[in-house]
Amino acid sequence: ADDTAGVNHGRLTNFADTGMYVAGAAGQPNEALVFDHTLQQYVTVTTPFSASNADFTIAVWLRPTTVGDGSWHGFVGHQEGGTRSPSMWVNHEGGTADAPLGTAGLHWDTRITCIGTFSSDGTCGNPAAVDTTRTTGVIEQFFVADEWRHVVWTKSGTALSWWKGTRTVQDITPMESAGSSELPSEHVDLWNLYDIGRVDNYYSGEIDQVTFFNYALDANDVNALHTSGVGALADSQPEAISDTCKLFTSSANQCGRTGE
Repeated sequence: ADDTAGVNHGRLTNFADTGMYVAGAAGQPNEALVFDHTLQQYVTVTTPFSASNADFTIAVWLRPTTVGDGSWHGFVGHQEGGTRSPSMWVNHEGGTADAPLGTAGLHWDTRITCIGTFSSDGTCGNPAAVDTTRTTGVIEQFFVADEWRHVVWTKSGTALSWWKGTRTVQDITPMESAGSSELPSEHVDLWNLYDIGRVDNYYSGEIDQVTFFNYALDANDVNALHTSGVGALADSQPEAISDTCKLFTSSANQCGRTGE
């Protein structure tokens, strides 16, 4: 995995030069990026997905400040027109039996549109090869306002799985399985770019340790990532992890390893 500072660049939009970073999720000398949905702040990176049928893992630490306010708050993903790459949101519902006040579900979506190559402007190079199949869902009571959550989403063939981890004052609790689903085919929607802090709308709170892999982590790998960080996992399996691993750094306009 390439987690060197200054290598995995991203473009910051609508951020000031100061007050952008706070203490990170791992309680170490790193920093998390603070987002405000009212300012429409987000980071854009190159897509981490190698092909529309490729397996993947998306891992994110986040602490949302706005939950259950009637609006969706996208924290990773990408939308162009009516199509999306694999994307996740803090769900909109609050004050219901499924989502009590102060909590929110994890909303996810992967919409298939272009089975083939996208042109440089993001449109499908072969409109005849468009497939409108969509797979989406909600995992209820995933987030609590102002509490850190570790979200891990894996795709293996047609199988989708989610994992949830929390952090206590003293220690990191083990990851637990949060849900699963099946795609109608192996394909997912791809775009040339990918966003952190927005999809079709924007996120409020902190985000840290955004990490991508080009294969589906298993339960042991998920827990290793959760408890030890991407560095330890990369050291143990360097040949299996892509060079698209991206983590925040306090250096402006880039996504690289934190604290370096």
